[in-house]
Amino acid sequence: MKSSPIFQSVFFESPIGMVILNDDLTIRMANRAFHALVQEDPTDVSGKNFLSYIHQKHAGPVKERFLRLTPGNKTSFTVDAISSVILPFKMTPSTWWNINFSIVHEERETNTTLYYVGFIQDVTLQKKNERYLVAEKENSQLAMKAAEKAAKMKSDFLANMSHEIRTPIHTIIGMGELLGETELDEEQSEYTGQIQFAAEVLLELINNVLDFSKIEAGKLSLECIEFNLHQTLESAVELVALEAHKKGIEVGVFLASQVPLQVKGDPVRLRQIVVNLFNNAVKFTSQGEITLECMSHRVEQDKETITIRVQDTGIGIPEEKLDLLFLEFTQVDSSTTRRFGGTGLGLSIAKSLSELMDGSIRVESREGYGSTFIVTISVTTSSTAPHLIPPDLGAKVLIVEDNPKLRSIAAAYLREWNCLVEEAPSGEQALELLRTAVEAGKPFDIALIDLTLPRMDGWQLASEINSDSTIHNTALILMSPRGTGSTEAKMKLLHWFDDYLGKPLAKQELLTALRDILEQETEVQSLESLSDNTDTDENLSPRTLSRQAKTKEESSGMKPSPESSITSWTGKKVLVAEDHEVNRKLFETILGGLGMKVTSVENGALAVQAAREATFDLVFMDIHMPELNGYEASRGIRDLGVTTPIIAATANAVKGELEKCLAVGMNDFLGKPFRRKDVEKVLTQWMGPPSAGKALEANNANKAKENPKIPPVPEAQNTDGMLSFGKKAHPPNPYADLLVFDSEELLDTFMGQKDTVRSVLIGYMERSKSQIIEIRRLVTTGDMEGLRSEAHGLK
Repeated sequence: MKSSPIFQSVFFESPIGMVILNDDLTIRMANRAFHALVQEDPTDVSGKNFLSYIHQKHAGPVKERFLRLTPGNKTSFTVDAISSVILPFKMTPSTWWNINFSIVHEERETNTTLYYVGFIQDVTLQKKNERYLVAEKENSQLAMKAAEKAAKMKSDFLANMSHEIRTPIHTIIGMGELLGETELDEEQSEYTGQIQFAAEVLLELINNVLDFSKIEAGKLSLECIEFNLHQTLESAVELVALEAHKKGIEVGVFLASQVPLQVKGDPVRLRQIVVNLFNNAVKFTSQGEITLECMSHRVEQDKETITIRVQDTGIGIPEEKLDLLFLEFTQVDSSTTRRFGGTGLGLSIAKSLSELMDGSIRVESREGYGSTFIVTISVTTSSTAPHLIPPDLGAKVLIVEDNPKLRSIAAAYLREWNCLVEEAPSGEQALELLRTAVEAGKPFDIALIDLTLPRMDGWQLASEINSDSTIHNTALILMSPRGTGSTEAKMKLLHWFDDYLGKPLAKQELLTALRDILEQETEVQSLESLSDNTDTDENLSPRTLSRQAKTKEESSGMKPSPESSITSWTGKKVLVAEDHEVNRKLFETILGGLGMKVTSVENGALAVQAAREATFDLVFMDIHMPELNGYEASRGIRDLGVTTPIIAATANAVKGELEKCLAVGMNDFLGKPFRRKDVEKVLTQWMGPPSAGKALEANNANKAKENPKIPPVPEAQNTDGMLSFGKKAHPPNPYADLLVFDSEELLDTFMGQKDTVRSVLIGYMERSKSQIIEIRRLVTTGDMEGLRSEAHGLK
């Protein structure tokens, strides 16, 4: 075989082992690199069969693949094989070669000769590394499986233990509440309170551990149901506001105008985030205020990014500790003498929940100047949610509030509703502004007055305003901390205030209070023409005349009829699913008196059928009903594609009942027993404020005509310890001082319809006799399920 000098140079000097073979695998020529691989002299290599250098277990496969090489078919192949060459200086007993064989054509004048070229490299180290990586991969997989198994065991253990511990804690809490209702002296009451507090704290810790274990195991799933975002945020803050108020800390909630009312998401977990952040803020704040601000930004047609800022004026967080804040079981101060307790799980859980909601959480803080936690979550806007149009109140309002942050929140709401707003940080300044406004001929329509003002509190300010004839025309609303009992019943008898609101202010409650006052102002305009004093000051407002009329009415013993102040949702269609006749009648009376069209059914199956055949604006759904209970009926209605709000009506007011109702597609919860104001609150929440106007008086006036055999309900009188109801008197009762039967409240609840009250009472008395007999029988026979059902019906 002849070759050029260049080819020979490349062949012999190549760092890769090269051989030229005949078709029987005998070596014709080999380069220096190959000689080095086999540690043999060139003269010893030529003429040898290449397979003599391959380990016997690989020689056969190499030969088989070599014989397949043909000019038009398979012209090359690559294979890894163990060499049979034993090198004394090698650490490993065997050497791996990577072999590549190719066909080479040598063209001559008379014919073409085929040769075979082999390229051989030592890949022993590479093979060793591959084996190491495979082993490491197997070890890591085993370690991962072991870690997953350990994590699952830990999570299962935490979950099981959490549930086991919760049971006795609930017992402690329940028995503690019962003990607190017994006659205890001051010292015993204090001990009972400490037990209750400790049990509640322990329960909260257990709940946090349980949630953490679910998150860590990836078993925490989120619901996606429709809920009222405004109500969820305000109620979450209200849960912890009492603790803040006990420390003298002001609490405020601000919901921007663009924040949607109805959204789809997980209200329970959102409430948990807010409560965790607020609890944390209360713990580390000793004075000032804690506020929640909610903003919204639309990212898609049906997607909103909700931003929640919880800001406090507490101790703040050192900059070097900010990165540790959201780690589980970590606190800023982890020393054994730290002032503040806790597991360090609250913020970690809040972070995990916000991330599950496609959001995030971060903190801005400066030590000694408070902290601000910013949470973002993603929600879906409801297709059935009403479009929020800010009302145009057009009133002139004075805000009397010493806290500038809370003052700015109330002012922002009022300006959103097109009110002319002025602010005063004290009672003295408020009086000055009120008098100045009257002198300018532009008096204030309403004044919002904080209870806890410096030097002159809200009651004292109201006394000054009501005693000054120049400014007492302004309607007054008292704002007092929720749950503190500051709005004493005796003080309310003075009628200094037109309405009372709890702090933090709830946006819808504030709007309703303002609307009610402004509507009353409009309705009494006609009283001006009825005034006996023709020389009345032209600056007297309708409110003053209304007070004069009210004073005359009270002095004459007259009482306003319930119909005179009722607003209505005239024409709205409501479905009531209720198996109890009295509750069904109560629903019909209240809703019908408000101008609504009511369809009543006795069980869940009929409710589903009614929802299939007609469209309703609202559904009241009892839980315990025959054939289909409220849960099953709600699922059935949702399966029809009906999006009408469903309100659960049940006496089972235990923790978790609301969540259970929401889980099956219901939207809200009405506890039994309920009153007219409770129903009206639900209607306002889900159908908007009612249209102004009287209820259908004809509906009430014609009741007696429709039921001529039912005598009217006589007035109940209490004379010398004897309660007379009509002509039939009951003997003296040792419990006569206890208000067992409030006839006025009952009459008001049934919209003043005496014939309906009479019918309901007669039916109840007759039915309860048989129910009590049946309950006694079930107790004797030991039928606990029947007893539960019968007792529930009686309740």
